[in-house]
Amino acid sequence: MRRPLPLLAAAALRATPAGQGNARGAQAVTVAPDSAYTLSAWVQGAYVCLGARTTTPARSWAWTASTTPWAEPTSTRR
Repeated sequence: MRRPLPLLAAAALRATPAGQGNARGAQAVTVAPDSAYTLSAWVQGAYVCLGARTTTPARSWAWTASTTPWAEPTSTRR
């Protein structure tokens, strides 16, 4: 079993909507083959989704929607 590799980020990603608008942000992360990674975030508000896009197959998205105003959704993709 391989152990997950830690991601050491130099900065956080923050998105703040103006008025009734939507906020969106993206951050590219380089990954290694046959490694496990965890995607997590602290979110506030309704209708919040956290997703990850792969480059193959066909640039697909994996989404986790929050179910409460404060949530820490976590998803692991191998």
